[in-house]
Amino acid sequence: MDFKNTLRKEILENLNSLEHIDALSNRITENLTSMPIWKSCNKICIFISFKNEVNTDKIIETAKKEGKHVYAPLINGKHMTFHRVDNINREDLILNKFGILEPPKNIDEFIPNDDTLFVIPGVSFTKSGNRLGRGGGYYDRYLSKNIVKNSIALAFNIQIRDKIPTESWDQKMKYVVTETKIYGGL
Repeated sequence: MDFKNTLRKEILENLNSLEHIDALSNRITENLTSMPIWKSCNKICIFISFKNEVNTDKIIETAKKEGKHVYAPLINGKHMTFHRVDNINREDLILNKFGILEPPKNIDEFIPNDDTLFVIPGVSFTKSGNRLGRGGGYYDRYLSKNIVKNSIALAFNIQIRDKIPTESWDQKMKYVVTETKIYGGL
């Protein structure tokens, strides 16, 4: 097993044993929504939380209350697109082949522009914004093909490492927000 997969396995096991995920997620939400970049954006592309990821439900609720347009990813083959989400009612979302909730396919695709904020998941991050995903490459492919000036990764402190293996195609995050710190501005 290569180092990337070993690291993924170790961190995912640590996440499975993490306690108080909702309380930690609330702190991450507070940190994110206090950022000037959050306050100035009108469009947010954000993941629907899955398993032991940072819970994004309150982030989406906050965005909607603030009048922001919210878009969530939809996987189609090897590609990912973003589509509008009008609320976080999980019953209105569709479970994909990975067990991740996504918007229905009949909603028009959203094309990002300069003022779109991307809130992105991952398995591990460095303080300088390097990202290790789950291994499918969906975000790396999407971010490399679209206008993405503002990317923020959400992570628990236990997901932060001094160094993670990276490849030439790996996309770096502008910020990494944890329950105790905001790294970046890169």
